[in-house]
Amino acid sequence: MRISEVFGTKYDPFVLQARIINPRPGRGGPSIKPSTVRVSLPSGQTVQGRLVAVDDFSVTLIDAAGVRRSFSRDNEVPKVEITDPYQAHLDNFRKISDKQMHDLTAYLVTLK
Repeated sequence: MRISEVFGTKYDPFVLQARIINPRPGRGGPSIKPSTVRVSLPSGQTVQGRLVAVDDFSVTLIDAAGVRRSFSRDNEVPKVEITDPYQAHLDNFRKISDKQMHDLTAYLVTLK
């Protein structure tokens, strides 16, 4: 499959630009790649799994055995490391200008 078959004919410009900024599929689309989390406890034990929820006070995950686990947080204890498979898109969104985004979208739309 050529790149032109993927972009130019598949998405209209509005949808294409939205997918560049946030590639997470919407309702009825392909499944979302989940964020994962690694919790490093003060004891040295680490627990990792699929992130369910996180805020300043707690983190909840589902581990490899399918067990839902929650940990209270007090500042940086325990240490919580989140891996978001879509983070590169968010990082790029903050780096490029509106003009660059519109130019990229305009170029991709021409690939038909």
